[in-house]
Amino acid sequence: MTGASCLTIQIFIQPRRKTVPREETIRSVVALVGLAISFALSTFAQQKETVDPKLGEAQAAFEKKVSEAYNNNDAAAVAAFYADDAVEVGSLP
Repeated sequence: MTGASCLTIQIFIQPRRKTVPREETIRSVVALVGLAISFALSTFAQQKETVDPKLGEAQAAFEKKVSEAYNNNDAAAVAAFYADDAVEVGSLP
């Protein structure tokens, strides 16, 4: 084989590099930066403090009062937990 034919074979064997248009590269970088910012913001937005135990106790007491009124079939007591102009959006049949 001559030198020219060997060179021709090597050119056909080597894969051609795919060039990526500049616009696609910029879009990819912008998308990655946006994702990084969104993950960082959600991390900083998380609450660091614990809930006040008094609030948990108050909620448990309220739920107990509501369930007792409901289980006793006391419509007036259940209605007292709602505002005067409350509208029930969904209910079970």
